[in-house]
Amino acid sequence: MNLDLRSFLALSTAMMVVMAVMFGLLRRSLPKGSPGLGHWTLGLVVLVLAGGLLAARGVLPDAVSVLAGNTALLAGTLWLLVGVRVFYGAPLRLMPWLGLIAATTVALHVTLFFQPLPGARTAIVCVVWAALLFQMARTIWRHDRLRFGARFTIAVLAAHSVLVALRAASALISQANTDLLHPTPMQTVYLLANASMTLALPFGLVLMSLERLRDEIEFRATHDALTGVLSRAPIIDLVDAEMHRSRRVGRPMCVCMIDIDHFKSVNDTHGHLVGDQALIAFTQRVSSVLRPYDRIGRYGGEEFLLLLPDADAAAAHSVIERVRAAVAVENAPLPRLTASAGLTEIRPTDASVDALLGRADAALYLAKAGGRDRVLTG
Repeated sequence: MNLDLRSFLALSTAMMVVMAVMFGLLRRSLPKGSPGLGHWTLGLVVLVLAGGLLAARGVLPDAVSVLAGNTALLAGTLWLLVGVRVFYGAPLRLMPWLGLIAATTVALHVTLFFQPLPGARTAIVCVVWAALLFQMARTIWRHDRLRFGARFTIAVLAAHSVLVALRAASALISQANTDLLHPTPMQTVYLLANASMTLALPFGLVLMSLERLRDEIEFRATHDALTGVLSRAPIIDLVDAEMHRSRRVGRPMCVCMIDIDHFKSVNDTHGHLVGDQALIAFTQRVSSVLRPYDRIGRYGGEEFLLLLPDADAAAAHSVIERVRAAVAVENAPLPRLTASAGLTEIRPTDASVDALLGRADAALYLAKAGGRDRVLTG
């Protein structure tokens, strides 16, 4: 049974319309959109246009179906690449790619109207198309090759670029009729494989977006919305887990309660906006002097909990003194901040994390009662 390639290409184009609509809806429904979704939507719309024009070969003039169709194919793929770069926050030098597509359009015009070379025409389009697909795969590989969505998309793009490159080589070698709608077994296989990969690519991009959204939701569930540090429950869970690890391996461990001195007066004098900025600056200063494996979490209000693994009381005290000094650095227009801290080391008698935190909190209370801007060990 012969496959009507024109009907198949039209059906594939109709499915691309569904994909474009899906991306448009995702862009509107996801919180604050998602980087790259707008570019991918536009890219798919242009590819739908390309599919429609290429399917109209023989119905529309070649200047429209061949020239405009292939140019739209490359432009749509380029805009998908732009979307991938935006998704990862990677800049793209757009002008060289636009220049390459423009040069390709000129070469198509010459090989179509002045010196008919169907094999060369097909090869030129396929080489540029394969380069765009490969660049997309390369970008994803460099930024995110561990998660399933990224690996799936890389596999689709790599296979698609190889398929398109093989078509370019076949067109140059055979010099046979390379019209996309010419019903040969090889052409049918190519069109089926190409359509499958073209439709699989949007699924991969959707998976990447949903994985990014999942990461954002998980981050918001475990981190303080204002400062970006861990929220109360996750930092306590980490302390509990570290207590068990510390006892298992026989290593010291400390925790520290640290509180911004007279923070209420900052809000009362300068307003809550400045107070929020002060909290953000505080966590940034603290994080800048902590060791790479130390953790900070917002315990409540202006009080923070620091986890200091593999540190005895003396080593931890040195770390917290650096923290206190960093907090006190002048940084106009914010008011000068100071901090009081209560530090404690794990003991064999600590039955739970509550005992450890209670001791650190009591030391913090004594530090504040003793004049503030100091570190006391409990």
